[in-house]
Amino acid sequence: MRARTILPLLALSLTPACSSTISRALWPIPPANLTEPCPPLEPLASPATLGDLLQDGIQTSGMYAECAARQKALADWTKL
Repeated sequence: MRARTILPLLALSLTPACSSTISRALWPIPPANLTEPCPPLEPLASPATLGDLLQDGIQTSGMYAECAARQKALADWTKL
């Protein structure tokens, strides 16, 4: 009698359960150029002029645009 209750429980415990996580084998790895971190911002030299501030603003906005484009490409890639 006891073997009759243990055997089905043992069989059920060996069956895989449904899982909400995605297996790493099924989820492809994104391209390396999309997963690079954004470059760090360089600090300004201490005696900065208005021209230095303008140049830094232009450079920073360009770096931001490149990083934003890369992040958008990664987001688009994950929707495939």
